[in-house]
Amino acid sequence: MNLGNTKLNEVIESLQSQLVPYLKSRNILINGSGKFKCINPAHEDSTPSTSIVPETNIFHCFGCSTSGSIFHAANFLEGLPLAGPGWVNNTLRTLCQRFNITMPDIELTKEEQELLQYYQVYEDASRIIRYANLHQVVPPFNDRGWDD
Repeated sequence: MNLGNTKLNEVIESLQSQLVPYLKSRNILINGSGKFKCINPAHEDSTPSTSIVPETNIFHCFGCSTSGSIFHAANFLEGLPLAGPGWVNNTLRTLCQRFNITMPDIELTKEEQELLQYYQVYEDASRIIRYANLHQVVPPFNDRGWDD
């Protein structure tokens, strides 16, 4: 994600590398094979079905196809905002404090705030397309009368 705001981009990049330490700090047990129980509250998971996608700092659950970054994990586990002004003011600041990352004073322009929301929508759509099982995606298209 590149917002054109160098300070904000640096903070985001620094935090993304903290996914595993964040999960461990929330008592998410990662077993020897790197798997853990799904953190998506909508998915009941009795066995480890989630793992970190190598070199991406993204988690993915093979049971429910949920995936995300440290920011999605913070949303699932703590209810921290995923978008909008609350994302910068609450989510980024909270995670920066936990990992001793300096949070610069950032005044986002209206355009930057809108870009944040657009990036979130595109990221979510990309993740759904990349990780969803075809049978999860195709029926809604068919319900709308869209052909293959």
